[in-house]
Amino acid sequence: MVNKICIIGLITVSLLAISMGMTTTVQAKIDTITITDVVDDVIYSSEDENETVSRPNIDIYQVICNQDGKKISLSLKLKNDGKITTENSIYDLSLLTTHNTYEIMFGDETLLEEIGYGYKTVIVTSNFIKGKTTELTNAEYKGVGTNTLTVTFNLIKNIERIITCSAMTMDIYGYIDYSIYEGEQENMIYPDAGGKDGVYEAKVGETVEFNGGLENGLNPADYEWLWVIWVINDANKLLEGQNPTCVFNFPDNYSGILYVYNSEGYYGIDDFVVNINASTTGGGTGTGGSSFSGSGLIMFIVLLAVIVIAGVAVIIYITRR
Repeated sequence: MVNKICIIGLITVSLLAISMGMTTTVQAKIDTITITDVVDDVIYSSEDENETVSRPNIDIYQVICNQDGKKISLSLKLKNDGKITTENSIYDLSLLTTHNTYEIMFGDETLLEEIGYGYKTVIVTSNFIKGKTTELTNAEYKGVGTNTLTVTFNLIKNIERIITCSAMTMDIYGYIDYSIYEGEQENMIYPDAGGKDGVYEAKVGETVEFNGGLENGLNPADYEWLWVIWVINDANKLLEGQNPTCVFNFPDNYSGILYVYNSEGYYGIDDFVVNINASTTGGGTGTGGSSFSGSGLIMFIVLLAVIVIAGVAVIIYITRR
């Protein structure tokens, strides 16, 4: 049997990579995401990836994610002659929101159990609180026997907004297909996490004062700031406000994410580092700002790549037993 801990560990690491890598601003004033994929592009995991074949039961044609308040509807449509089946196939839908990552697995119950997933379960991992994972068991699944699988569920938080999504399908014979949303981000907010070049310096027991702001100098009253500090030897800290304070009890280098949103549903992200020194010297929070380049979407692609690798490894293992 496939090692459950290894598979879940791979996925968890990839989710952490997303949240730690989302150092650019993102927005989520999107109510619907649509991905259209070419058909007859299924690849065989053990052969040249340039060779494509027709596998209608896993050949993705379209993926649609719709958000209506807290309610999410995710649809995976296969090519016209494809059929959603619970035998020998797995359908994986991933959704990234401003707060969480939702992983929806459906298909062959035995295969899902072997890779550590429960049947008809949505696994939710927080983008901002290290190690926080939960499961949604009230999701509704429809479409078995048709060419469209539809999954509906409620987001954890009312304030969440969808950012991007992806889909991957696979079967027991080693064939896979996947699609990723690559839409452009608009109407972005540019938060500034402060510190000296994005770094705060202090020593154990000192009070660190954070300095949040926006790169354009504006700070509307309707913005709320959430600071999440990821720690190793200390408890996770969740701080609110533009200039919160925090005392660190252990020396270490702490990574954090500043997350800002307004009442209209626009979001931005910036990251920062807190270096806590155990010696009697050092300290001060400094001023200034930091801006980062890159893309949270790229990190989402990294997630998909890891899941693909894990899925292929499972399929190869199963087919060669």
